[in-house]
Amino acid sequence: MDMSSFSELTYSEIVDWNGWEIRALLLLSLSLQVILIAFGSQRKCSTSIRMRFFVWSAYMSADSVAILALGILARNLAGKSDRNHECDYYVERFRDRNIPLQLFWTPFLILHLGGPDTITAYSLEDNELWPRHLLGLLVQTVIACYVFVKSWGDDRLKLIAIPVFIAGIIKYGETTWVLRKSSTKNIRNCLLSHPDPGPDYAEFMTNKKGDGNDELSSREVLPQSYSGSPDDCLSQAYYLLNRLKYLFADLILGYYEGKECHVIIISKKSSEEAFELVEGELGLLYDVLYTKATIVYSKYGFLLRCSSFFSSLFALIAFAFFTRHPYSLVDISVTYLLLVGAIAFEVYAFVLVMRSDWTKLWLVNYLKPVRIGKRFAQNI
Repeated sequence: MDMSSFSELTYSEIVDWNGWEIRALLLLSLSLQVILIAFGSQRKCSTSIRMRFFVWSAYMSADSVAILALGILARNLAGKSDRNHECDYYVERFRDRNIPLQLFWTPFLILHLGGPDTITAYSLEDNELWPRHLLGLLVQTVIACYVFVKSWGDDRLKLIAIPVFIAGIIKYGETTWVLRKSSTKNIRNCLLSHPDPGPDYAEFMTNKKGDGNDELSSREVLPQSYSGSPDDCLSQAYYLLNRLKYLFADLILGYYEGKECHVIIISKKSSEEAFELVEGELGLLYDVLYTKATIVYSKYGFLLRCSSFFSSLFALIAFAFFTRHPYSLVDISVTYLLLVGAIAFEVYAFVLVMRSDWTKLWLVNYLKPVRIGKRFAQNI
C-alpha cells in the first residue's frame, strides 16, 4: 500500500469517526433528557435506591455530555480551516458533506443544557451553587454563538435554528434563575418580615414588679390566620408551606404561627388526614426546591412554555418542507429525532402542568379566592 492510499484511508476513517462521535453524543444527550423528564420527579414519591441512582447518574451526566458534544462541534468547525496544506486534497475529498447539518444541532445542545422542568437540582447544595451554573450559561452560550455565527453556509438552516437557539438560552437561563430563587439565602431575603418569637418574659417580669400589669405583651401584631375552607386540604398545604418557610430559611417560626400550624394539622383531623396534609405540603416544597415550579407556575411561565413549544414546532415544519436535504439519511434521522424530541418534551411538560397540584391550587384560588397572611413570601 502506497503512502497516498494510506493517507486516504486514514483521513476517511477520521471523518467517519468524527461523524459518528457527534451523532452518538447527541443521541446520548437526548436519552438523558428523556430519563430526567420521565423520572426526575419520581423520587418525590419513591424510596427505591436503584431509581434514585438512575436519576442521579442521568442528572450528573447530562450537562457533561452536552458540553462535550458542543466542544466537539466547535473543534470540527475550527478543523475545517486549520488543517495544513499537505492534507487539503484528502480533506476536501473526504470531508463530510453533513457538517452543515451537524452544526445545526448546536441549539439543541443549549436546549438540553437548560434541562427539563421536572428537575433542576438533585440536592439543596445544587441550589447554593447557582453562580457556577450562571458562569456555565455564559461560557456555553458564547461557544454556541461562535459555532452559530461561523458555521453554516446554508442560510435556511440558520433561520430555522435561530428560534431554537433563543428557546435554548431561555431554558438555560430559567434553570439558573430557579436555582438562585431556591437558595437558602434568597428564600430568607424574600420573607417579608422577621418571625415573632412570642411574648418577652423578661419584659413581663419587669413590668409586673413596676406597675402590676400581668398581661404578656407581644412584639408584633397577631398575624392573619388561615381563612379558607377547613375541608380544602390543598389550600391548607399551601398555607402551611408559606408559614413554615421560615424553617427552610434557617429562621425560627413565629410563636403564634407555630400554634396556628399545630392547630391546622391536628384539629378535627384523623391521623391519616393529618399525614395527607403534611404529605401535600412536602410535595409542594419539593417542587419549589428541586423543580422549575417557581417559574413554570408564575405569570410568565405560560408564555415561556408557549414560546419554546412553537419555536420547536416552527423548526420541525421548516426543516421538513422548506429545506433541501442533500445529507445522509442517518443525519436527517438524528435531526428529526431532536426536533420531535424537543416538541414531545414540551407537550409532556404541559401535561404535567395540567395535572399538578399547583394548577389545582390556582383553580381553587381563582374560583374562590383564599386569603393569606401578611407575612407570606413574596411569591412561590
